[in-house]
Amino acid sequence: MAPFGTMWGWCLLGALVVGARTGGITTPDRDRRRHTQGALEGTCHTTIDSADPVKGPVRAGDDYSCAPVATPTKNTVDGCAALCCGDSRCKSFSFNAPWALNVSYMECVHGVNCCCLKSAVAPLEPNSWPMNITTGLAVRPTDPCTNGTSGLCCSLNGVLRSNSTCLCDPGWRGADCGELDLAPAPSIDGAYQTKVDPADCATSCGPSSWGGLPLLDASGTWHLFASQFVQNCTLSGWNPGSTVIRATSKSPMGPFDYAETVFGTFHHNPTVRKLTPAQAGTATPMYVMFMIGDDVDPPTGSGAQCGGSPMDVHHLEGYIKMAWASSLHGPWQASHHTMVPPGSVDDWDAMVTNPAPLFLANGTAYIYFRGTQWPSNGEERIGFASAQSWKGPYGRPFGDHDPLWDEQDQAAFVEDPWVWEDARGNYHMLAHGHWDENGYLAFAEHPEGPWHFRHTPTYTNTITLANGSLVELKQRERPQLLFDDAGHPSILYTGVAPPWAAFYGYTYTFAQRILGSTATYSV
Repeated sequence: MAPFGTMWGWCLLGALVVGARTGGITTPDRDRRRHTQGALEGTCHTTIDSADPVKGPVRAGDDYSCAPVATPTKNTVDGCAALCCGDSRCKSFSFNAPWALNVSYMECVHGVNCCCLKSAVAPLEPNSWPMNITTGLAVRPTDPCTNGTSGLCCSLNGVLRSNSTCLCDPGWRGADCGELDLAPAPSIDGAYQTKVDPADCATSCGPSSWGGLPLLDASGTWHLFASQFVQNCTLSGWNPGSTVIRATSKSPMGPFDYAETVFGTFHHNPTVRKLTPAQAGTATPMYVMFMIGDDVDPPTGSGAQCGGSPMDVHHLEGYIKMAWASSLHGPWQASHHTMVPPGSVDDWDAMVTNPAPLFLANGTAYIYFRGTQWPSNGEERIGFASAQSWKGPYGRPFGDHDPLWDEQDQAAFVEDPWVWEDARGNYHMLAHGHWDENGYLAFAEHPEGPWHFRHTPTYTNTITLANGSLVELKQRERPQLLFDDAGHPSILYTGVAPPWAAFYGYTYTFAQRILGSTATYSV
């Protein structure tokens, strides 16, 4: 069976005419007149476009759900509007009055007449067929917060009090609970760092590391999985100089000591999750690692002079790989194919990278990723793929290839997503903003969205030290969080470059405590 986005995009070709409530083609009128269709499903209501049909681009793939309205008595525009309001992902809909055209060659199914779409504007399709189509927009309240409950106005990180102010959960601060409550750091020394003489870094110093997140074993040892560059390559030589290493410490703050190289060149941006037996489908817990890259020869040269691989480096950057093991010590088995295929060459996700896994209690698996329309442009957007289990196969739901938010503001172009589910069952994402080296937050009530992007940084590249002074890092990327036993954010890990380093020069892994944490951790 074809995915919904493919099947119904073509099934309704010519049918998703904006507001065509007549049975024939009329002169296009772009002055669309909308009226309220009344309150449906609580505070949500819809506006119906009653203008004449207009020409526009095909939105095949934007419709993620098409179905007959539940009962014949509700087989109406109102019934379809109610279905749209009942699903938070639905931003617009198209309703086709019952019809029975013989169009089996287009895979249409008689009676499937209500389609929900993710577009925030009414769908546009070529004005070619005379069909009785109505489209509408879902209109939801701008402030969904309710006193005494977690709400979007508190970034899903707190509750709204009776005086309309947010009471933030531990680890968060700010009027909207959208800032990490970072503790002053004793210094900018790294949790995993090779100390160097800055004078050496004009040629070769290191090795450099980049980001990482530690996991605790039963012996009380923390295992950090991070990127580390061979031959003292700087960050500029990350592709193909990056490897995945394991380092150990008795404290999650480090210092960590190198233990082994888990994957050689080129493997980068590892992130590891522990799965319960129920999630893994095994008798014991399992560890799953996502990263990018594949086996290639190390670079030529060293330090800032690391040469590139003869292979297509951008292909390797866009090759999302998975590995799994029953122990943090390994051995690790790796996939032999990319876990998330890219979009077409003209799409926003022509290259996919920066995988961020999320595993639900029922075993459902998500991979969030950064997509770019390489080589056309470097605009960074976030998307996701999902599977019924961690093993995959991973695919876009219903053939959907839209980014989680499609803002044209470059401030919403982010990379390095890191996603988690909180105790309330809400979802959060940290990401890195390339334009200012700060971290940004997005949040949602459903893992598939709608996601809400917060335009103010949730943390910055300026570190407040315990003595009150401020240090601005040259780079601060790859955010990942460690949570305590209470489910509160406890430590923020990032890949950083110190103030004196060159951009894309010497780097290391930095850990910063978060206030409000219990700082207790269990295996």
